[in-house]
Amino acid sequence: RMEERQFLCGVVEGFYGRPWSMDQRKVLFQWMQLWGLNTYLYGPKDDLKHRLLWREVYSPEEEAQLRTLIAEAQSRGLRFVYALSPGQDIVFSSSCDLTLLKRKLKQVSDLGCQAFAILFDDIDHSMCQADSEAFTSFAHAQVTVTNEIYRFLGEPDVFLFCPTEYCGSLCSPSASKSPYLQTVGEDLLPDITVIWTGSKVISRKLSLDCLAEVESVLQRPPLIWDNLHANDYDSRRLFLGPFKGRDPQIRSHLRGLLLNPNCEFEANYIPLHTLGDWHRTGKEDVNDEACEYCPERALTAALTDWMEELNQPLQAGRQTARTDHRASLASSRSKAPDRSDCVSTFRANAAVAKLPVFPLNSSSPPSSPPLGKVEREAREGEKMRSHQQPHQPGQPLPGTR
Repeated sequence: RMEERQFLCGVVEGFYGRPWSMDQRKVLFQWMQLWGLNTYLYGPKDDLKHRLLWREVYSPEEEAQLRTLIAEAQSRGLRFVYALSPGQDIVFSSSCDLTLLKRKLKQVSDLGCQAFAILFDDIDHSMCQADSEAFTSFAHAQVTVTNEIYRFLGEPDVFLFCPTEYCGSLCSPSASKSPYLQTVGEDLLPDITVIWTGSKVISRKLSLDCLAEVESVLQRPPLIWDNLHANDYDSRRLFLGPFKGRDPQIRSHLRGLLLNPNCEFEANYIPLHTLGDWHRTGKEDVNDEACEYCPERALTAALTDWMEELNQPLQAGRQTARTDHRASLASSRSKAPDRSDCVSTFRANAAVAKLPVFPLNSSSPPSSPPLGKVEREAREGEKMRSHQQPHQPGQPLPGTR
């Protein structure tokens, strides 16, 4: 049995756009097992029944797919966290909505899932009249429903709550003085973990001081939903660098860290390989400088393994190759451009835009924001990423074979 307070480290599939396929997720679980990661959170924003149609239960066919996926993760020693995002249109005071929320999560629980998340990110703070009469604040409404769901599910060891103010730049007036976060810290049941992305939606660095401040107001260590490699707001770019900007010592202020990576599945080999090295280093008492986490060494190890991967036969779910069944030490670092605030604009708009969405295992083409929005975000993304070194003529493009 997994440790009750195990540091949760792994992957969150939580981006906007076409979700990964079932085969890709199974390859992901192979990677995670090899690299020592332990947690996968299922929460693709454009899965129909995760967010837009959260009230609807899964069909028998979808149930079978989800049961297989949960079992696959667990067979590899991974914790499968199922997330639901009801925040766009839930009526918190409605007994009917609460019943539907319980029904949906009970269905997933019956498929073997033992860990859950309720997400209230990228939504307006406004409440309907009925909720305004029933609750003292937006945070009070969210916390009340979350506490009830947590108890209904039997108080699972891992239960995550994503607040609407999920990073410092979204807090008013600041993280430490936010009435919203203060209510969450005071009223959310103490064994429920709160998700946080850092000082910004995409945080170039995570400092001990900022995390200690958040831990204080939330009255518990948060779990980082790390958008360091996210590219759902600018699909022209991929982030292939190693995991970096996160000292392993921050673990003492965290419940865990989950990486929300590139939408393009194969682009995540290096980020996840190096995340595994970061996690492994942080678990050990490291006195030897050569054994400390080093992004440059991590990148070299990941590239070496990736080149071996590219020479293997193709595997279901892969655009490249089969996973080698040996675990090598990896490390991490990553080009982490300060591109953060333009992302919150994209995600706030995407939260209310009528974009195409997908069923559980879709082969539909990926969704795209309206052209004008893409152009605006691309321009802002260019500015944010300007510190990255340009591609040199004569050098192969990252990720090409």
